[in-house]
Amino acid sequence: MDYAWYAAYTKYRKELCLIAALAKQGIEGYTPLDQAKMPLFKNYVFVQAMESQLHRLTYLPGFAYLVSFGGQPATIPTTQINALKHLSHLGQAISKQQYTLLPGDHIRVATGPLRGLIGKLVEVKGKHKLVVEISRLDQALIVTLSADQALPIETLIPMPHAGEQHHAE
Repeated sequence: MDYAWYAAYTKYRKELCLIAALAKQGIEGYTPLDQAKMPLFKNYVFVQAMESQLHRLTYLPGFAYLVSFGGQPATIPTTQINALKHLSHLGQAISKQQYTLLPGDHIRVATGPLRGLIGKLVEVKGKHKLVVEISRLDQALIVTLSADQALPIETLIPMPHAGEQHHAE
């Protein structure tokens, strides 16, 4: 039996409802909670199941759809789920960092099929959408991301210490 972790997207504020429904089905569900005991990742529940069990989720209260890439359910590494659980068991206060991003900021895509790519914020479209330019293979790709998919990157340029000469190479 090959169990894996999957990300289920829930209906609005139904994360805990879905976890309870999963438990009744004998399927493990998990969502880390913040300090106020609210789900840290709104509308997401992590589900540990065999791929052959995933069709059963469709009928559970609170379930909207499975997160998938390329038509296949996306798996979440067990190490990432274990790390979240470990922090929770230690009693660590987990909170989601909110960032203020401005045009010109360099970002890293945190989730989705473009995860890990680095780009430059071109435009902020309202409160929840960002337009990002990602340069790959000598081409620029302009994509629109939700604000929670982008993390700021601090551009660190080594500065010479006082009295040192900085030579361009």
